Amino acid sequence: MRHSAGFVRLVLIFLMLPLPLLAGISTDKSRIVLTRDQRAARLTVRNDSSHPLIITSAFERLRQNRQSLLVPVPGGVSAQMRQGLHVWIKQAVLPPGKATTVFLVLDTSAALGQERRVHLRLNADPQNGLGPRWGLSIPVFMRPAGLSANATLFDPQITNAHSLSVQLRRRDGATPYGMIEITDKAGKTLGAVHNVTLYAQNQPVRYSIDVNGKTPPARIRYVGEEEFSGQTFAQISLLPPPR
Repeated sequence: MRHSAGFVRLVLIFLMLPLPLLAGISTDKSRIVLTRDQRAARLTVRNDSSHPLIITSAFERLRQNRQSLLVPVPGGVSAQMRQGLHVWIKQAVLPPGKATTVFLVLDTSAALGQERRVHLRLNADPQNGLGPRWGLSIPVFMRPAGLSANATLFDPQITNAHSLSVQLRRRDGATPYGMIEITDKAGKTLGAVHNVTLYAQNQPVRYSIDVNGKTPPARIRYVGEEEFSGQTFAQISLLPPPR
């Protein structure tokens, strides 16, 4: 396995962006959730480049730092973390503009007492050996169906006239996924960041949000998306308390 500082930086950039991506390869999903009732998933990988790519896969372990970036964890994925999880695409040659399917299956005997998480890394190398290695990393969550998620918002800070930041923290339970939304007093959206996954437990993580509009921000919410749609994990008011 070969790595370079450039590849690591590239992966970190990709992890902060919503998918699909227009750089080498793209996927139709940015995350996968497996439960007792949904033990299989499929992921479409597309070659967006102009030359054939060799696609390989591997599991990796990442952690979230206080700046919300995901960074590799030394030692990789243990057998216990990926227990019962299988992926079907060890290597494939993908022509330009073509797509292939990756299948993930969780054994019926795999334990689902609490949430487990690994990342599925997809590498794309030019078939002729010339050019950069592209990489995407997709989180794979294995958890009981209906496991609740929680989060708190605190320490909002006005960065400048067009942005602010806020810290998030979660405890146990499922990993929250959704968007951070900023609204004014009338409820109008002034700014939002989607694809916010709060991986870290019991550790503050700070997110920055661009704000547009002439009215001052009044409230910040962290609301769920996909399987958490309709849930409000946390909210905080930016208005002074009434006298």
